[in-house]
Amino acid sequence: MVIGLLILTAIPVTTGVAQGVAAQRDQNQRKKDETRMQKFYIDIFCDVPSSRINEIHGGRIVLQDERLWIGPPSITNPSEHGYVAEAFYIEYPDKEVCF
Repeated sequence: MVIGLLILTAIPVTTGVAQGVAAQRDQNQRKKDETRMQKFYIDIFCDVPSSRINEIHGGRIVLQDERLWIGPPSITNPSEHGYVAEAFYIEYPDKEVCF
């Protein structure tokens, strides 16, 4: 009888510990991804001598009506101008991966 009670209590404890370890591993991976994948907007840099440089330089890429537009530099999502293009920078090669 004692062995039966021991088995009945050991199974849920083992399952709980395994779930806790898996959750901690997932949380550590999310933290690592947050530092690796930093979101940024695509800003325009223009140093070509032109009469329209003030309209272009410092603007942000905006997607609207299946076209690419140049929006004001302070624009963020959500926007009435369209969707401001966002990107992720992933460092390559990854310092943690060794081949």
